[in-house]
Amino acid sequence: MNHVTGIPRLQLQMSSLEDSIDKDNSVRFIDAFVEQLDLLKLGFEVKTLKTEGRPSFESSTLLKYTYTATSMDCVAVADLKMNASGILNSNG
Repeated sequence: MNHVTGIPRLQLQMSSLEDSIDKDNSVRFIDAFVEQLDLLKLGFEVKTLKTEGRPSFESSTLLKYTYTATSMDCVAVADLKMNASGILNSNG
């Protein structure tokens, strides 16, 4: 009986987004900063506009996105995508 050769058996590698970002990256600071804010006190509240369809994004997620885009001088989604790939690839 012939066996399949040439395919490495250790090809599955588990990784997470957390592992892909350097420990000293500014994205981590933004994440920690927004998590410490009391968004309800600052006037952020979740409003359900419709009952059907996708649920709204969390206010903290949108705030993190806005801070990150602003800190990277991104004015368009394409700019943010390019910078995000640079963040993920910087860890090696």
